[in-house]
Amino acid sequence: MNVFKTTPFPRARVRAGIKAADLLTEIGMTDSRGEAKHLIKSGAVYVGGDKIDSLDRLVTLGEMAAWGQRIRIGKRIQDIVLTEDE
Repeated sequence: MNVFKTTPFPRARVRAGIKAADLLTEIGMTDSRGEAKHLIKSGAVYVGGDKIDSLDRLVTLGEMAAWGQRIRIGKRIQDIVLTEDE
């Protein structure tokens, strides 16, 4: 069974790019950056349909728009709703 969750996230945080491990931790999909890094190294993380296979990979606002703002770790799926800058 897939688990869907929707999370608001500030657009400003992805505008210039955010490391995938930081994004996973900040939206609550992982408890720590270490766990996020382990999942990335094992090939379990997808943003949109693209596998994140590098710890240095930045997720940008343009990529989020093109990919549809969906993050998947295994069967867990989380949609990101980008909120306006405050």
